[in-house]
Amino acid sequence: MSKVETTRNARLASIVIVFYDYALSLDFQIDLIWRSEWHFLKVVFLINRYYVLAAGILLTNALSVFFSSNLSSKVGLNYVLWEAWTGLIGCVLAEIILQMRISALYLRNKRIVYPMVASFLASSTASATIMGIYLRGIDAFPIDIPGGQICYSNHSPHLYAFWIPILSFECLLCALALAHGYQDYRDSLRGFGSRLIGALDTPKLSEILVRDSITYFFSIGAVYMACLIVWIVDQNALIEAPAGFSIAMSSVLVCRLILNLREANANQAFKYSLYIPTSNGIVVSD
Repeated sequence: MSKVETTRNARLASIVIVFYDYALSLDFQIDLIWRSEWHFLKVVFLINRYYVLAAGILLTNALSVFFSSNLSSKVGLNYVLWEAWTGLIGCVLAEIILQMRISALYLRNKRIVYPMVASFLASSTASATIMGIYLRGIDAFPIDIPGGQICYSNHSPHLYAFWIPILSFECLLCALALAHGYQDYRDSLRGFGSRLIGALDTPKLSEILVRDSITYFFSIGAVYMACLIVWIVDQNALIEAPAGFSIAMSSVLVCRLILNLREANANQAFKYSLYIPTSNGIVVSD
């Protein structure tokens, strides 16, 4: 029963993370996302943010049902199916946004972008295939616990393989970000400067792209690695404990990546707008 309580508390904690970050960054989302022009990145951001938020709301209601005394096997099975695919969708949405950032780092170099996208499709397909095979033979049934019932599902001993393609692709993206950061560092020592800095017309945006990308990869990589280890070590109740954190952290961190970059870009544009070039020099605008 202690493992069941651990799983329940982990679920609640992951929901709190999503809600707290949403409330904390709501003003930035309105100013930097909602009021901006529509484009592909904005659409992916909104889906990533609000699908996970809606999933958190549904999970909050589901917890009240799961720990009731009238839980049925059908309800439990539907929840397990929905939760499994939600986890994959959350990872895919985050990786799409990350690829756009890596593409920006390398100035859309086709020699980088095409292999990266191919690796993404391969890893997503592999994880989806593993998940689909697992879900075909799954059964869910209620078990009694103090205070109500909880849904318990049988788990394949090889389900942990779901995380291997995802974690491998994250390592690839991290390596690309590290390689670019190292190359920029070497160029700065030689006095050449960064090609990306020149393209973005500000070193701050380049620094944010590299810094936030590397921070994200190490953070979410640790979460995915924890999921992999737990799913290998414990095939019982604890297998559900880290899954909610993988969805919550990938959504929160990737949204923060975009908001940080948008905020820096807006601040830079505002600073430039204070100065108007004239034939007599530069004057400060009102």
